[in-house]
This record gives sequence, C-alpha cells and structure tokens, in this order.
Amino acid sequence: MDWLRTALTNWQPLGIQLVIDYWPQPYGRSWRCDRAGVGIVKPAAAEAWQKPTKPAFTGAPGGDWFHIEIELAFAQDPDRVKQAFKQIFTTTAQAAATVNSDN
Repeated sequence: MDWLRTALTNWQPLGIQLVIDYWPQPYGRSWRCDRAGVGIVKPAAAEAWQKPTKPAFTGAPGGDWFHIEIELAFAQDPDRVKQAFKQIFTTTAQAAATVNSDN
C-alpha cells in the first residue's frame, strides 16, 4: 500500500490525524499522529500503529476500507486539501484524477 505509506510519511502537510485499518486480525489497527511524534524518522513506522486487545472498531476484522480523519482546518477548506494532495501525490494517476475532479 504505497499510497498509505506516502500519506502517512506526509501526515503533517496532508493534515492527517487518524487512520483506522479495519482489515487486520483480530480487531483491526489504528494510526494516530500523536503516536508518530515529531522525532520519529518514519511517521508510518510501527510505533505509530496500535492494535486493540479487544473489539474497538465496528467492521473489524476483515473490513476492506480505511477511515482517515484530517485536521478541522483542512476539512473546512476543500481547496487546501486538493492542493496538499496534488503536491504529495504527484505521480499517482488515481490521486491526480481525484483532486482534479469537480465532485
């Protein structure tokens, strides 16, 4: 999942706060920016992911989606989100199509 690795490596410019991965056994996993810390070389590193020890996410395990939360300032400014994604995902055709759409 290169796109997720790229997104989490660039969590600050993309405004990413939280990612929930519903797929892994036994109860999914979550990544939070406050676990990534400023000093961790790779914010997507295992240190920023945690697996719950009991059911925590409805739909896990086996869910084939991610839940991604972004900073409120980003959520309130769609143009800022599009610009950030264009800047980070310069070579991904799907990302380019997504940020260039008028939807």
